[in-house]
Amino acid sequence: MSPSVSSTLVALGATVGLRGDLPVLALAGQEVSYEDSLVLQDGRQIYFKVHYLPDVVEDEVMGFYAIIQDVSEYRSMIQLLRDVHTGVNRTDIGVSEIVDMLLRDALSYLRLDIALVSQVEGERYTVRWAASDNAPVGAGDSFALGDTYCRLTLDADDVFHTHRAGQDERVKGHPCYENFQLETYIGAPLRIQGKVWGTLNFSSPAPTRPFNRQDLELIGLFAEWLGHELAREADLQALEAAQL
Repeated sequence: MSPSVSSTLVALGATVGLRGDLPVLALAGQEVSYEDSLVLQDGRQIYFKVHYLPDVVEDEVMGFYAIIQDVSEYRSMIQLLRDVHTGVNRTDIGVSEIVDMLLRDALSYLRLDIALVSQVEGERYTVRWAASDNAPVGAGDSFALGDTYCRLTLDADDVFHTHRAGQDERVKGHPCYENFQLETYIGAPLRIQGKVWGTLNFSSPAPTRPFNRQDLELIGLFAEWLGHELAREADLQALEAAQL
């Protein structure tokens, strides 16, 4: 939980957490909980869970504790997975629109600024999709693979990440850091029929919280899904070409 959200929940605990019926149940000796949400002044919506724990001394309820837990990241993850599931089953929009929609959902979950899908051919890196309001690159831009963080991702053959590139010995001094000053990066290889096709990656010029295991697993799953979608699209295009 971020310090700002934590302090907000503590400050608002007396009002958002004290639902009239639940404290009565807690004072009767029952453990009860519920989930709710609130919108902060900056427009962000946070989700929280409140758990009421009776304070029992010698079989007498003296009061209760209200434990407030920020579950915003969990709710965001669930929403992202729902969007992925919905996206792969949509037939009313094309692959490009689905990819753009899901890249933006992932950006919202990770709280980063730039999402890219690249195709790698030899030592050439070409951006195929870009989702951002202020990305320094866009679809069609091409770079030497060695000048991108994705070179490190492909070398790792797994999810690669850094949240403070300037302090990361693996990354600081890298051409991508020198050229774009991207402090945060997380990326995964994209494979089509088992062969590396490119990368899926998210980044930001600002440092962020350390990535956790949940983040790494989600990016890996997202890359796997995207690889399947790209393979399906390629098969459909090949079928349409054969029918002409």
